[in-house]
Amino acid sequence: MITALLLLTLQADPVAEFRKTVEDLRAAHSKKDEAAEAAAAAKIAQQLAAAIRAHDTKQPGAEKQLQQMAEALGVAQMLGSSPSYVPFLKRLTELYALDAAGRTKALDAAKAAMQSVLETIEAPKGYASVWPPSIEQNGAPILLKAFEARAKVKSKETDDYIINRDPAKAKAFLATAKPVLDAVAPLGARRARFDVKYDDGPAAELPHISGMLGLTKFLAATAIAQSQTGDDASARATVRLLWSVAAAPVDEPLLITALIETIVLGVAAEATSDVFAVGKPTAEDFAAVRTALARFNAREMYDLAWRGEICMQVVALEKHILGAAASLPGMLPIETVLREDIAVGMKIIGRLRSTTTMSVRDGRDVVAEIDKSTDALPMLSALMTPAVSRSWESMISTEARVAAVKAGLDAMEFKAKNGTWPKEIKELDPFTGKPLLLRDGVVYSVGPDGKDDGGDEQKDIRFRIGR
Repeated sequence: MITALLLLTLQADPVAEFRKTVEDLRAAHSKKDEAAEAAAAAKIAQQLAAAIRAHDTKQPGAEKQLQQMAEALGVAQMLGSSPSYVPFLKRLTELYALDAAGRTKALDAAKAAMQSVLETIEAPKGYASVWPPSIEQNGAPILLKAFEARAKVKSKETDDYIINRDPAKAKAFLATAKPVLDAVAPLGARRARFDVKYDDGPAAELPHISGMLGLTKFLAATAIAQSQTGDDASARATVRLLWSVAAAPVDEPLLITALIETIVLGVAAEATSDVFAVGKPTAEDFAAVRTALARFNAREMYDLAWRGEICMQVVALEKHILGAAASLPGMLPIETVLREDIAVGMKIIGRLRSTTTMSVRDGRDVVAEIDKSTDALPMLSALMTPAVSRSWESMISTEARVAAVKAGLDAMEFKAKNGTWPKEIKELDPFTGKPLLLRDGVVYSVGPDGKDDGGDEQKDIRFRIGR
């Protein structure tokens, strides 16, 4: 009686019945019972098709039912949250409806599509093709020691000064700075190539990411504290040191590092404007900053990062996602769906990479098209694309920041020689194609919104040249 009631309950609950079928599939596969595995896979396809029909006809609870089915298959665990599992499950049932030869052809086509994108970006061997070059006199060990020195300077007062820059606390903060300055000093003009295990994909350890950000913020605060205590010479020396750190890392094929470089550039620029605007920068100071700025080629930096992101999609699939799907191989063409999805995402990032050779106007149009397509993308691509497309804005903002600092240095030198600010700025604002603006002691770009907000600290990309 109890068994009969249980069976009736399972039959009345499509999700419970589906979970049982999935378990049957796993059991048959582990026993290498091909007939039982084929029968279970066929039943799964039928159950999915029925659930999809219910979804398409907008029956109550159909969306939740499909999500629960995706969870039973392990799709949710593989791919995280998603607006909808429907495209994935639909494609899965379409592929299952093909004969064995058709499914093999579809898998081969998906693999070929991925390889085609890699060859298009000149990375047929993945990360091996975009790996940063080896360098002599690698400064990475020096920076790693500096990161450690910075990490040891931990106190509420130190963190408070870095955030608030309270002049009354400047001397107390400077008392903690010497070990960090001593650790960084040997860096000089060395570049830094960090030992990153790129082929580990998303699981790669990237200690230098947080290290770079923490160290540059600390050096920026140190320079400002020195300026606040009247030690202009030390403040300018620390600014030069800050720029040597900011420009040291060799560009990496990772989007996260490009984004961090953009933030670090902003930190260095802000500290430079705060110190130079009230001090007396020398020709040596200007030359040091200009030399560092020359290393910030935004388009090359993000081109490499996007190439790396395309490779990352392959690494993620091969080393992580397919491993999670391994419990349901063979009879269900999950691998094919995942590869097709990844291929779409790779092509989208390839389109984004094409903006590195476009005008800002044309690039913005491409990004807008990518953003509009997000809702119709497969799951992985839909999850990945919005964050990647926003990185285009960071690329142009980096160009604007470099232009603003260059123009600011030129204006400061002009003022030192002529006693007045220049009447016009030669550097162009990449967001408008017109010269950067100069107002109230601030050189600025209008920023991503394209609006002149008068050099607003939050809305515009600016460099202060005077008080």
